[in-house]
Amino acid sequence: MLYMLLNIASATIERFHTSAFVYTIPLIFIIFLKYSLNIETANDGDPTSVLLGDKILLSLCALYIICAFCIIYLNKAVA
Repeated sequence: MLYMLLNIASATIERFHTSAFVYTIPLIFIIFLKYSLNIETANDGDPTSVLLGDKILLSLCALYIICAFCIIYLNKAVA
């Protein structure tokens, strides 16, 4: 919920000169759901081993980083 509020805040939109971060909300939601599922099924519960042990979760995190990079840096190149 906090991430959603941060994305629709006028300060965030003014800082990055775009409201495109709103489109990353479903991706973050999926990442948290997948992480939560892994925590429930894993015995260890170590966040590092959970993240590095699941290729899907690692791919989703990499996709988010790529999306955030494109929104921040490529938006300025277009504008």
